[in-house]
Amino acid sequence: MTQNTQIAEYKKSFHSIYHKEIAPVMREFESERKKLLGKLIRKLVFMSISAIALIVVSLTFKIWYLLLLPAVIIISCVFDISKSDRIFARRLKDGVMRRLICSFGDINWVPNREVISELQLRSSGIFSDFTIREADDSFAGSYRGVNFEISETVLKENFNKRKDGFAVPVFKGVVINFPMNKTVKNTTIVASRGDLMILGAPIVLTIVPILLFIFFPHHPTTVKTLGLVLILWAAYLLKIKSMKSVKLEDPVFSRKYKVYSSDQVESRYLLTPAFMERLNNIKTAFGVNKIKCSFYNDQLMFAISTNKNVFEIGSLFTPMESPKQFEIFFNELASILMMIDYFKLDEKTGM
Repeated sequence: MTQNTQIAEYKKSFHSIYHKEIAPVMREFESERKKLLGKLIRKLVFMSISAIALIVVSLTFKIWYLLLLPAVIIISCVFDISKSDRIFARRLKDGVMRRLICSFGDINWVPNREVISELQLRSSGIFSDFTIREADDSFAGSYRGVNFEISETVLKENFNKRKDGFAVPVFKGVVINFPMNKTVKNTTIVASRGDLMILGAPIVLTIVPILLFIFFPHHPTTVKTLGLVLILWAAYLLKIKSMKSVKLEDPVFSRKYKVYSSDQVESRYLLTPAFMERLNNIKTAFGVNKIKCSFYNDQLMFAISTNKNVFEIGSLFTPMESPKQFEIFFNELASILMMIDYFKLDEKTGM
């Protein structure tokens, strides 16, 4: 069965399951959605009137500190709306997702769990150092005999490893991992130009010393931190040195991407013109500007940077009768499965 036929079969099954099983459930959620949305709108109107009243009182009687309260009210409303939307979207997924993804054959939805190990993330070399990892929607399964893992992932870096502490964003988007169809003895990394967050770069330890020097230029902690930073950056530079920059013959690809590899010969064997074209196809399919990948330990990992929430199937602000969000969900997941065909991962020769 060809790729186009396989995906067409999935789409046919997807629409069948949607109309027979999902649509009736969505009508029940629509009633709940309208009630919750009405409640939020009434609350928003009341809070807006209160904020306007406070502004009028503050300006009339010149009580300037009261101007802070409308800002607090507005921020509170925004957080409340966002939280309500997240809760509703999660309940919606819990109600229909497992039935919906049956249309994709051998695949499992694993919410809020990590299907790609931390060791794999670090071994790939396409992320800077991180101490916090958050997973949202994850999927694991098999397509055309090729196993895959997909994880909507957020990576952050800070000192104390606490989620509520100050943290520097390292990555937000979708991470995808496949087994390779050939032996890969070395590591080859392809990253969009300008992406410095690779090979375990100690990003947070660059920002912290700058802040220390600004506020505490003569403090002993500043000197110690600087020493630690220099040691870590020295280790990072040694790692970079072991990964040679690869110059490819395609000038258009070279303008968009930077390539590093521990073996120049193997990297050119992997980075064929067909690969370059397919990588651009993936970037276009997701509508993103930044993408990177790594050939490592006989595996192929992609990291697609995006700030939007992917794999969503509805929200408080989308009528449940509309199948548009389900179409978007299908296209997102199908685009990832088609990577197996793009890169011929089910074949033992060629790429």
